[in-house]
Amino acid sequence: MTPLHNILGQLNDRSEAILREIDENEPSFDAIKSQLGQREELVKKLGILTEANPKDSLSEEERISLRFLFETFVELNDGIQNNLQNILNSHKEKLGTAVNQRKVEKSYRVLKNPDISYF
Repeated sequence: MTPLHNILGQLNDRSEAILREIDENEPSFDAIKSQLGQREELVKKLGILTEANPKDSLSEEERISLRFLFETFVELNDGIQNNLQNILNSHKEKLGTAVNQRKVEKSYRVLKNPDISYF
């Protein structure tokens, strides 16, 4: 295995760790931030190694293996983005509901005839 294989394998490991953390009931944002930082460093190393090891210097088997590792990385990255987007949408929905509830509670206290048009 080349150093490129090693770096891509580490990137995939970090991505899987992020996905596992996101799937927890109470994800640790510090852990996710740490894993993302480590991934960023690995991506920088990958860029340096890619420049130092041209594609032509790799055997066909190594290229196929690298392609598989990279496709796995892309799939994991898409999973991370989708999961984080779902969490964001869920939090936006909860926040919107809380804001509407707050407005209703305020109108009950202020008005004799409460305005329930928020619902």
